[in-house]
Amino acid sequence: MSYLVGFPHLLRKWLQVLSSQSQAPHTALIIGSHSMTMLVIASITYWVYVQKQWRSLRKLLPPGPRCIPVLGNMHQVGRLPHQSFHGLSKKYGPLMYLRLGSIPTVVISSSNIAKEVFKVHDHALASRPRTTAVKYMLYDGATIAFAQYGADWRLKRKICTLELFTSKRLQEYKNMRMEEICALLKSIYKDSSLSSGGNVDVSGKFSDTGLNVVSRMMLNKRIASGETTEFKTVLHELLPFIGAFNLEDFIPYLAWIDPSGCSARMKKIHRRIDHLLEDIINEHELTKTEKPMAGPKDLLDVLLNAGSDGAEKEKLSRRSIKAVVLDMFIGASDTSSHAVHWAMAELLRNPTLLKQAQLEIDSAVGYSRKVEESDLSELKFVRAIVKETFRLHPVLPMLIPRECLETCKIGGYIIPAATRVYINAWAIGRDPGVWKRPLEFYPERFLLESSHIHELDQDCEFIPFGGGRRRCPGMPLGLCIVQQTLASLLHCFDWCLPDGQLPEGVDMQEAPGIVMSREKNLVVVPTPRKATHSYVVM
Repeated sequence: MSYLVGFPHLLRKWLQVLSSQSQAPHTALIIGSHSMTMLVIASITYWVYVQKQWRSLRKLLPPGPRCIPVLGNMHQVGRLPHQSFHGLSKKYGPLMYLRLGSIPTVVISSSNIAKEVFKVHDHALASRPRTTAVKYMLYDGATIAFAQYGADWRLKRKICTLELFTSKRLQEYKNMRMEEICALLKSIYKDSSLSSGGNVDVSGKFSDTGLNVVSRMMLNKRIASGETTEFKTVLHELLPFIGAFNLEDFIPYLAWIDPSGCSARMKKIHRRIDHLLEDIINEHELTKTEKPMAGPKDLLDVLLNAGSDGAEKEKLSRRSIKAVVLDMFIGASDTSSHAVHWAMAELLRNPTLLKQAQLEIDSAVGYSRKVEESDLSELKFVRAIVKETFRLHPVLPMLIPRECLETCKIGGYIIPAATRVYINAWAIGRDPGVWKRPLEFYPERFLLESSHIHELDQDCEFIPFGGGRRRCPGMPLGLCIVQQTLASLLHCFDWCLPDGQLPEGVDMQEAPGIVMSREKNLVVVPTPRKATHSYVVM
């Protein structure tokens, strides 16, 4: 708004007039009174002009609720922002303009508008905002998921695409993933046999499995066991701050005060996790020097060696390597475990679907062996359950926010540069204009309709992994972990709820956070199936 620039100059002119009164003391009172009157008139005139210009600009912006001074629309953002925004979008439309504090914000709740973002304005909206959490905990945006758009991000993304998540690389770690899934099955069997009534809290077990799968691929060691448990603890302390609606992010002049104390806690958590990552990398380098590992290189080796063969313009810095390692744990471990958690909760609420999935697995796999990754292509109903879980319970209900690099026009409205853009995947997955029976867990829809989880849907009706150049590069790994883990759980155990709990009584309340988790842990009664009992206890 260039018209805002003139007022400070005008104010300086009037202050010069006031200061010149000292040259004629006998006229000071008259001149001072006249000058102050003119200053008030000028200020009022300027205010009226600004309001007129703002009203003209506001007509070009998307519709949205009125905001209040200082807070803007922050008071309308509740504990679960994706639900708050969904409620507001029912009144103001799928492309909605808000002011969160002093930050201009646009919320998208429609597949048509998301398609326009990903297909037409992907470059203009390719950057990420520099939030307090990104600054203090994620190496000031040195990660892949939260980095601002630029050459550094492109280099890391290229390494991920060409080195970390290739089909060949994922195939090399197939046995590691199977070993961790078998460890999960044995742990569940052991706890069910020891507990009274056979009740088992599986929430923590799912989380540990996700962490160990990623850590073995990344570091060739298990993070959720033994002396490395501290890393798991600090990681879980870090996650709630990422994506949280921190007051200092939206009212920047409060940052130096740190009224909520979040910045101080973030810095403390970062120091701990940075120290742990440094120790892990040092230990890794020492181990490789003394005793090279047989078999495939782990992903940390790939990062440490990136650029050493001249294939890249430069090697990754130590800081960047730590940031990417942290990014992998945040992006791959917690998301996959929560997806399995939601899928199991939905199946317990729908026992008929659970039995149908078990029949399919028994038919394709049999009774004498484990579920292999090669079996997943035959398990169409199991894959449909995973898709439906991602639709109804997307692990990132609000995709990681984007920031406009330049002014653009979306949906017929002007989106100014530096506007923060949220895409509400949770709302898009529940849009009654796109999905029949949108609130019902109905996996069969993916067997009857042409929706594909392995690629971005043409109409962006199904975007659990985002879209465009900022789409999650770990999508193949995440899908593989979730599908095989869920199929193995259903193959090896019959599942029911504790005595007295009805299927419709399963609590499906969501917990706040960038990753959508369940509010309460899932306690179940697993019973080893006779046909698979032999290898559950191996």
